[in-house]
Amino acid sequence: MAHSSSNPRAKPKGDMKQSTLFSHIKGVAPPPKEQSSLENMWSKKRVKEDVKDAHLEEERETGVPKVVEASQSPKKTIERKASSSPKPKTTSSLPFIDFPAVEKNEDQDMSNVSETESDAPLPAGVRHKRKRAFIAVSDEDEVPVSLKKRPIGQPKIDKEENGEDMEKVEESASAEESGSEEEGESELEMEEEELVVEGKGKVKTKVVNKAASAIAEMASSKSIISSASKEYPKWGPTDPVPYAALIHCFMKIEGTTKRLEILKYLTEFLVLVVERAAPAVEGSALAVGKNAETASSKVKAGGNAAKGGETGAEGLLKVIYLCLNRLCPDYQGLELGIGESILIKAIGESTGRAVAKVKTDLKKEGDLGMVAMNSRANQPTMFKPKPLTVPFVFSRLTDIAYSTGKDSMSKKINIIKQMLSACQGSEAKFIIRSLEGKLRIGLAEKTIITALAQACVIVRNSDRNLSTEDMQTLLTDGTEVVKSVYSELPTLNMIIPSLMKVGVEGLKDDCKLTAGVPLKPMLAKPTKAITEVLDRFEGKKFTCEYKYDGERAQIHREEDGKITVFSRNSENMSAKYPDLVDQLPRAVKESAKSFVLDCEAVAWDAVERKLLPFQELSRRKRKDVKAEDITIKVHIFAFDILFLNGESLLQKQLHERRAILQENFTPVEGEFTFAKSSDGETSDEIQQFLEESVKDGCEGLMVKMLETNDSTYEPSRRSMNWLKLKKDYLSGVGDSLDLVVVGAYFGKGKRTNVYGAFLLACYDPDTEKYQTICKIGTGFSEEILEIHYNALKDLETSGGARRDIQVGGAKPDIWFEPKVVWEVLTADLSLSPIYTAAQGLADERGISLRFPRFLRIREDKDADQATSGEQIAEMYQAQAVVTKGKKTGGDDDFW
Repeated sequence: MAHSSSNPRAKPKGDMKQSTLFSHIKGVAPPPKEQSSLENMWSKKRVKEDVKDAHLEEERETGVPKVVEASQSPKKTIERKASSSPKPKTTSSLPFIDFPAVEKNEDQDMSNVSETESDAPLPAGVRHKRKRAFIAVSDEDEVPVSLKKRPIGQPKIDKEENGEDMEKVEESASAEESGSEEEGESELEMEEEELVVEGKGKVKTKVVNKAASAIAEMASSKSIISSASKEYPKWGPTDPVPYAALIHCFMKIEGTTKRLEILKYLTEFLVLVVERAAPAVEGSALAVGKNAETASSKVKAGGNAAKGGETGAEGLLKVIYLCLNRLCPDYQGLELGIGESILIKAIGESTGRAVAKVKTDLKKEGDLGMVAMNSRANQPTMFKPKPLTVPFVFSRLTDIAYSTGKDSMSKKINIIKQMLSACQGSEAKFIIRSLEGKLRIGLAEKTIITALAQACVIVRNSDRNLSTEDMQTLLTDGTEVVKSVYSELPTLNMIIPSLMKVGVEGLKDDCKLTAGVPLKPMLAKPTKAITEVLDRFEGKKFTCEYKYDGERAQIHREEDGKITVFSRNSENMSAKYPDLVDQLPRAVKESAKSFVLDCEAVAWDAVERKLLPFQELSRRKRKDVKAEDITIKVHIFAFDILFLNGESLLQKQLHERRAILQENFTPVEGEFTFAKSSDGETSDEIQQFLEESVKDGCEGLMVKMLETNDSTYEPSRRSMNWLKLKKDYLSGVGDSLDLVVVGAYFGKGKRTNVYGAFLLACYDPDTEKYQTICKIGTGFSEEILEIHYNALKDLETSGGARRDIQVGGAKPDIWFEPKVVWEVLTADLSLSPIYTAAQGLADERGISLRFPRFLRIREDKDADQATSGEQIAEMYQAQAVVTKGKKTGGDDDFW
């Protein structure tokens, strides 16, 4: 969004001090040619260090964090402290693209923006701290909030035979913080503001996106395409995207931890891809200008050059999938992850090295991708191989994913060897990481979708003379459109062809919620007291529903009558619940031809006519369940309907959706019924209904907004308009946590032959890293420990902790591949210098669990769907001992 003159922090028009990287946009003289880019980099780094040292010096003198008064410019304060330091010189209905087993391409030969602060005064009540700016607001204010987190350096932990010395840990962490430059940007270089709001009123999230503003400036000046063209390898509209171009983008992203820099780098690259792909799409709204006309004629003259999924929309789709490290939409279930032993063997055979040597290098390096790159670099070659392309790499990865049968392992190894033998530079590193299932560059899905949207907007308007403000408005609006559509129809196979054909402006009309394509469900915020529920819904109508102890199920029926059951993470569960698929039609009235239901699948005792705990369902096999082998019946409790007969119901209020649900379905005893609900509004009524739900074998209550626009269905969002009130957490932290098992400790005594305790971690989706949070070792029976041992032993890693695990001071005996997710209950959360969960969000230290207790294995969740560090920080802040009555939190948007 454009900066208006009313913004108290907006830069005066006469002020020409700009970011070094974008100074040419504003007409500021670039640095002289004789000054090298390396000198520029070190000059800027010295200023950063002096700024940071100035803060630390004043903090040591005063004993309190650096405070900038409202009347004092933060920039001027720093300049007085660092005046002697050197300054850097300013300078239509579309086809669904499907990928069956891909035919081999016989033609392929296989033999840092530093933002300065404004001189304008800050709003009253703002004070700068190392991580946050606190704003005092009135009760009536609607306050924009943006949560910003950045990596914190790992504390140095002294190893001792008898455990960790806590005082040494504290001192080491403090010394590390004071004596070394932190990863990421300093507080005056943040691309986003982090604001913590004190006061009442509705809280909104608004990102102060300086990088997006810079992208808008470059786009409006038409320099983004020309500058990116100079940096990346050349290719034309009839050519497939070079794999080297994608890897160049990955390397730039890997070199930064700043989320908005990552977004900028990816947007610049995708602008090139979209611009060169658009002419290959007949009638594309994104093919603009004379260059597009020339390119389009080349495509037509090229005949079959654009066919085969190498250019146009399919070419762009494959680029995006490789960024996501996927081959298809989640619900199609095509997995790419290859075992470490296969990859090690392929690396050894393709580079002429012994497997033992590759394993030794892995222990030293900790990254099999780096081992492959180094092995390939040291391998002599007779001739330079033909460059890899994105479509070729995608097709080979697809071949590997489809390889099954007794000879599949040798087939996979041969394909991997072929790709590695053609790799140049850093390509081998990312080939291996793609095969492992993790790129490890901090490229989150939300960033990829945002960059795709921005690239399409920029190319669509590249022939228009737009101001920076107008361009930024188009970027903001276009991004929101793409995010909204993707939350309802999360399949790029349909969205990207539509984007290329009709552009962002026509996307909502062309791509809508569709039966057969699962959407990410709406989730509830935890709460730990009935009084919190009444405060949240004060003066508004709400409803309470049973929170059943089962598995979330999204049931789709298409026009042809096909019924599919999806899990909360879009996994097709129809093979797990064939009885559900068979029995559901008995509950459907003739008026419902196609639909999408949001339900809970619960284990049911048909003899005793009562609900059974979730563990009974977890005993089912995940695939190929035969009806005659089923001993535990499943009962469906429907609580929402999202789609009916071709119409999306997401924007209807809950009371309307509930009425539509009950009009089109009928209860069937022991098979299908509606979630039990109560619209009572007093504390006594809620308490009575909660006790009734517990007596009936449920976990507690779901409390939902019933009327007004706040009661619409919000896909992909954990919303304050849905609250969960569980029986176990009324006096605890408010919710259980879903954590990933990343390590184990050797057992003693009766536990000698199994793991005795485990190291758990949460997940940071922005950095794609796991953050350690606690050690758990109590409450396990011998039988449970045996089950855990058998489930985890094959996940042991030989090279120590993976690079995507932020270890901190934890030192388990065994490290695991992050695959298994456990639901864990805790008494409360506390700060810890040993663990890394939410480090830098609530405090410089991490957060740990006190008295963690294992509840169950979450087979319905992948590791990257575990509780996030941001959620951990929010739960910690929500504790009474921390907040002292302050209201915190808001909706957790997927974006």
